[in-house]
Amino acid sequence: MASIRYKNVQYSLPEAMSIRLMVYNKSLFSKAGISGPPKTWSQLATDAIKIHRITGQSGYGLVGSQVETSLDYWYTMWGFGGHIFRNGRGTLTSAPDLKALEYLDNLIKSGGTEPNVTASTRAGLETQFSSGKVGMMIDGPWLVKEALANHIPVGVASIPAQPGVSPLNPAITDSMVMFKGPNEKASWEFMKFMFTKPIRTTFDKTEGMLPTMKAVGAESYFEKSPVFSPYLKALSGPTRHEPVVPHFDAISLAVTNAVEAAYSHVTPPQQALSQANAKVTAALK
Repeated sequence: MASIRYKNVQYSLPEAMSIRLMVYNKSLFSKAGISGPPKTWSQLATDAIKIHRITGQSGYGLVGSQVETSLDYWYTMWGFGGHIFRNGRGTLTSAPDLKALEYLDNLIKSGGTEPNVTASTRAGLETQFSSGKVGMMIDGPWLVKEALANHIPVGVASIPAQPGVSPLNPAITDSMVMFKGPNEKASWEFMKFMFTKPIRTTFDKTEGMLPTMKAVGAESYFEKSPVFSPYLKALSGPTRHEPVVPHFDAISLAVTNAVEAAYSHVTPPQQALSQANAKVTAALK
């Protein structure tokens, strides 16, 4: 996994892994007269507004507060053909990056998302979706697991991409790292315990995470499960991780602040991204 390596050196063990896909409420789609999930972001906007207009529920769940605010923007930005940075410099002022943020800003203004986006956390939106109050959102297998447990009919599809842009599905890895210190031996014993097959199997099934051990992934349960199957299939397609670079936290924070400022209409998208881009470039030096 590239996400746990830096300059060909492995620094951690992958504790949890997921692919992000579009999860949608089949019942709300049917009520709105929509036959299937959107393949482009333009179609998503049309569908989201229609869902809200006909059903009164939120069309598209957009994270606008705290963890994953930047990620939800990147999902759209990548679908417009954009990048966070290239060749050691930020690219947030490029046309695709700006179009993506302007698109989301307009989607909010047109009523295609939940109200008060800048107060919406991922956890809060997941609760809303699993209660049948959101038409679609980008998330992992755990959301499908929770929604099905609440008898919400869901479908899973690739994340939309604009015409001419190849679709890709973001891959997220949470890793366990051991630091130098007086408890190194105990830490290593704990890590070995956490990466035994019984523990990994229980963890993945309970938390709705994709297996990080081949021995666990080989179990037929995951391949046959409606929760895991579409995500495992997506692994064979094009995926993208967040970049593995030093000071990435600073980059993510700069983008989060810019996106929140745009969503709250405090700062125009172009100005917000320009300010963030300078911070991204500085963090890369």
